Amino acid sequence: ATVRGNKSQSNTSTANSVCTKMDMLADALVLRDACNDVVVVTQPNSITNDVTVDNTNQNNGRDQFGSFSSGDIHFYWVYEAPSGRLKTRSSAVAPCDRSGPTLPTCETHWAYSHSMYWNNPCSLMHRVTVRNGVVHYDCARRILTAGTATCETKISLVTLVPLAASQARLLVRMAAVTSPLGELYLGYRLNCIARTIVNVGPFTARGSTDLEIAVPNINQELFYRVSDANQEVTIDVIGYDCPSGDS
Repeated sequence: ATVRGNKSQSNTSTANSVCTKMDMLADALVLRDACNDVVVVTQPNSITNDVTVDNTNQNNGRDQFGSFSSGDIHFYWVYEAPSGRLKTRSSAVAPCDRSGPTLPTCETHWAYSHSMYWNNPCSLMHRVTVRNGVVHYDCARRILTAGTATCETKISLVTLVPLAASQARLLVRMAAVTSPLGELYLGYRLNCIARTIVNVGPFTARGSTDLEIAVPNINQELFYRVSDANQEVTIDVIGYDCPSGDS
């Protein structure tokens, strides 16, 4: 199952920075059923999925009764073979599960679009814009502010980078407190620093440099340390890649 030219984005019908609806749009879809039979749909119309609507309503909501628990949710295009109608479903079932989302009897085929984190107590998702296989946060989400750890320290990505994502896209800022910039070490496995960011300097106090990097999404976590405590590191998640078949 494949989504081509994914142009989905958070619904803009509300003015705040979070939402419960996703406008799904793509250039073409290849949807499959449990027998691996496929349906191809080109230039589908945009459809809005509302994660607050459960599957008692047969149109463009969750695939389950009751609200989602906090955690990753996944958006799918679905096809209703008897009527030839195209719909959408949001689901707690990840795309690596060959069964796909839990569909009503009339909905037969599905294709995975992308994943997001659902915060159940607040009933919200952060706003995103999807382009091909990349999910971009409309507002960068901060995971570390002015970190000064000189030993490897774990940063959790659980609420910002879904487990289904192949890599996380980060904006890293390194600032000098009282001395020229030193080095920042990033890794995605404990005691295995995989990337060293060496900043050119010297800078005056409070001088800084910004870098955009991508790291593999391993266990939804990241490790960092700095060469000395005179360095401050701030890290934002600006997006992540989802294996939707698009690139």
